[in-house]
Amino acid sequence: MFHEHVMTFCRRLQQAIAQFEVDYKLVRLGLVATAALIGIAVVYYAFVGYRVRSRFQRLQKQGVPMMPHNPILGHLPLMPKILAGLPADAATLFLPLQIQENWRSVFPESVTELPPVVYLDLWPLIPPTVMSFSGDVSAQFTQEFNQVKLPDQKRFLMPLTGTRDVSSAEGDEWVRRRKALNPLFSPQNIMAWVPELIVELEVFLEGLRSRAGKEGGWGPMFRLQRPVQLFTLDMINHFCLSKRFHEQTTTMSVVSTGVLDILSRQAMFLHIGNVWGYYSPWRLFKVWQQQQLMDDFFLPYVRRRFDTRAKEDKASPSGNDRIDLPHVLFKAAEANSAKEDRKLQYVDVVRDVMGEAKLMVFAGHDTTTFALTSAIKLLSEHPAALEKLRAEVEEVLGDRPADRIKEEPHLLNRLVYTNAVIKETLRVHPNVGTLRIGAEGFSLYGPPGSGQEGVAFPVGGYLLWDATSAIMRHEAVWPRAREFVPERWLVEQGHELHPGEYQKNWYRPFEQGPRNCVGQPLAMAELKMAVACVVAEFDVECDWDEWDVVCGNVGPAAKKFTHNGNRLYMVNEEGPPKFKDGMPVHVRLRSGKQ
Repeated sequence: MFHEHVMTFCRRLQQAIAQFEVDYKLVRLGLVATAALIGIAVVYYAFVGYRVRSRFQRLQKQGVPMMPHNPILGHLPLMPKILAGLPADAATLFLPLQIQENWRSVFPESVTELPPVVYLDLWPLIPPTVMSFSGDVSAQFTQEFNQVKLPDQKRFLMPLTGTRDVSSAEGDEWVRRRKALNPLFSPQNIMAWVPELIVELEVFLEGLRSRAGKEGGWGPMFRLQRPVQLFTLDMINHFCLSKRFHEQTTTMSVVSTGVLDILSRQAMFLHIGNVWGYYSPWRLFKVWQQQQLMDDFFLPYVRRRFDTRAKEDKASPSGNDRIDLPHVLFKAAEANSAKEDRKLQYVDVVRDVMGEAKLMVFAGHDTTTFALTSAIKLLSEHPAALEKLRAEVEEVLGDRPADRIKEEPHLLNRLVYTNAVIKETLRVHPNVGTLRIGAEGFSLYGPPGSGQEGVAFPVGGYLLWDATSAIMRHEAVWPRAREFVPERWLVEQGHELHPGEYQKNWYRPFEQGPRNCVGQPLAMAELKMAVACVVAEFDVECDWDEWDVVCGNVGPAAKKFTHNGNRLYMVNEEGPPKFKDGMPVHVRLRSGKQ
């Protein structure tokens, strides 16, 4: 009996040793494969890094004005100087502003003024970059010689739109898509839509009333960004699809949820620090899942609209009727099919509607959310401008602004000072700016008055960044550049506040040239409506004291980050920049509005 136990033990030991040898071989094979992959990655990055650094080194030796370039680390060692005093979570668009402000500390003494073109080598974090600090330089690659969009942008939008959208398109396809969308964003169609869109604004205003205190007192603290975001989602969905989504009052729709979730999982630039997470199976699965949920909504919706398009055309004989996104895309597809003498392809139309609709939900809500919260912030900080705006709203729209706009949409055109406030808001707090890629052999040239007149800056293969945040605060162009002065938009050329001839190329919140923002008329109408109605009824102030209490950010260990002494600064999140902590505020009804 004992002998059998010994034999059994020996057999099991032998099996375990054999299994260990197999497992060891597999582990060793895995380690070798991993080491090989790491080695390949190291060699690849070393090779690409050498090529990138060498390009900058050659330009520097040729005498091109440039910040001192390290042959190994590029411009990375200069970043502490450039970003000095900036909170760690500050938005990327502060980078050009910091360069514009601190350029003397990072350029050689031989450079006596900030060049209009600045080379920036932060590889591998971002591709080799050229920043334009001059509106006249930006005009060269967006207006005069329109360079193609950055390929990374197409990759960024691919999971959302399948690149079947006007932003991703180039060449003839872009012309076709832009032409199809132009009627949707015509001033006539925007005015026809205003009475419908006011419904969404009234829901937003009612939400603010519910957050106001009693008898004219301040209400509890809340973060303004979220309700504004839901409001702008309701607006763009209603406008594009002729369908109310009720984002402000119910659970968020699968369309808005899908767009926001996919974008939160995207990265504009891939580098060694994020590439593993970007291609992780979990991320790919979640993106696919959201795509399926959105398709479950869009496919029957577009099918229904496609099947009834002939009835819709007969039911809309008047030129004053509203048109939406499916309508203009169906019309364009039918016209193209007739021109090419072929049958209308339903599958192509469905994909176009889905792609453009998802782009509009993203672009049409995110930038407007930031612009509206920016306007509310700036007006709360500038009481004189706020009172002027309120006086205009009362004069033009009376004490029921939403009702008057609904009855007479064209009254929006009489809100001259309100328009100036919005234009100045977009100057002070613009979007990130367009990103292009320089064609091989393409160069930018120093414009007159730049100190680099006629100097060629080779930019073939470089990321071209239109640094609008710096361009629209350039002190040599804009009087009182860092101040909020809406009156600059109401004076004639020659006045001390007017930027003069520079205004042509130096005001670029919606970009300029053929690829400017197609939704600009809608955004301006939305902002006029919302700003006028909000300031007419409410006082809005930041409430950092209550926010700190809620977050436990009190006492000696409290951390209260600021930029230029202000706690409400722009931070990096998905999409365009947003305000710190979602902009904690409280509101109260104005006297006489209770």
